[in-house]
Amino acid sequence: MIPRHRIIRSLGLPALLIAAVLGLSFAVAAPTQSATVARLAKEGYWGTRQQWNEHSKFIGKSAPKLELSDWKGNAVSSEMMKGKVVIIDFWATWCPPCKKGVPHNNELAKKFAGQALMIGACAGDEQGLMWGVAEETKMAYPTGKATDEVAKAWGQQWFPHYVIIDQSGIIRAIGVQPDAVDGIVEALLSK
Repeated sequence: MIPRHRIIRSLGLPALLIAAVLGLSFAVAAPTQSATVARLAKEGYWGTRQQWNEHSKFIGKSAPKLELSDWKGNAVSSEMMKGKVVIIDFWATWCPPCKKGVPHNNELAKKFAGQALMIGACAGDEQGLMWGVAEETKMAYPTGKATDEVAKAWGQQWFPHYVIIDQSGIIRAIGVQPDAVDGIVEALLSK
């Protein structure tokens, strides 16, 4: 019978190298959830490189308090956001892409009900028209008015401006295109 230490020594370096390569390939093939979300957030980003440099400072930070007023639909409290993915769409009443995006946002709200919250934050000029535009577009998720200070605290630079927060209240995506939201939310919900 050959002693165990001789068998291990005879396999030695080649076996260790094979094991290391296989282990490494498995590690590379299965990126972490946070790496996937970060990649999707950057791929789906709507702005310029300079704007990305500004927005990327928000990613990984605790979300600021969302203070909206004159809610259409039920007001959303901080307590209601806890433990859920939160999608905030900063929109303007005069913005055609914002209006066009409402049906998709309605689908998101329905698709991820119970796991994620879809919230509209009406910002910019002409907020007095918010209720009418929300009814005209058949907005089926809560929306409220955001002051300029609130919009600035959330990094809003254009409309529509999406911010996605994870279940722990951390900003994971900001300034992404509407069609990037689904993938980011799905990645955040996959555990």
